Amino acid sequence: MKCPRCGKPVPPGAKTCPYCGAPLPPPGSRKEEEMPSVSAKTTGIGVAVVIVVVLAAVAAFVLLR
Repeated sequence: MKCPRCGKPVPPGAKTCPYCGAPLPPPGSRKEEEMPSVSAKTTGIGVAVVIVVVLAAVAAFVLLR
């Protein structure tokens, strides 16, 4: 486990970081920021697809004009 404040490794079972003294979450609990966000990945892919489609439409319009 890493300290949420300083990022240094923390021994299992520690209640505070031995380096910076930050309180640590209880064992077994996970913060949302630690879990990968599926919606952010999906949004990024969706934006990329929209950009490609718009660029293809503009290119087709210019070339077929």
